[in-house]
Amino acid sequence: ALVEEIKGAEWATECVKATRIAIQSQPNAVQGHLYLGICKSLLAKHQPSESQKLSKAAMQHARKAVQLDPSYDDGAPNRLLGALLIYAPPWPTSVGDLDEGLEILETLTKTFPKSPVNFFLLAEGYRKAELTLDALRQYKRVLSFPPHGTWRHDGPAYRKQARQALRNLKGRP
Repeated sequence: ALVEEIKGAEWATECVKATRIAIQSQPNAVQGHLYLGICKSLLAKHQPSESQKLSKAAMQHARKAVQLDPSYDDGAPNRLLGALLIYAPPWPTSVGDLDEGLEILETLTKTFPKSPVNFFLLAEGYRKAELTLDALRQYKRVLSFPPHGTWRHDGPAYRKQARQALRNLKGRP
């Protein structure tokens, strides 16, 4: 696990460098801001002492990506924004806001109903908000998506997490 931590931090640091170059090259392209936000949020997980600063920067880039093209890659800019809001600790510690995150993710699933990752994140938000029945419903929905396109490759890890979450939530009110 320590090797994964070290490699994850190295990868996120390299990613930050590469995406900064992309933004310098094309400042109004959604991809640079989106991926810089993703990379900074990953780096925040690996550098707890810097996590508040990195999470704030990730949030700024997520919001910029939403401003540039909210529909890119089935709503990836709002997906990042929603994920940051539901997973990050709330103010004053960090940038998290569970209510705002749920609002964004609920809208995202309506706008992009064929994107299983959007439903997974919504399920995660409901779980964190202790809305057990809503979480169960969304995790089951994630499991119902057939393995087509990128979901063929990305899906197994999400399905495994969804199945585990369903087991953990069964029997809760």
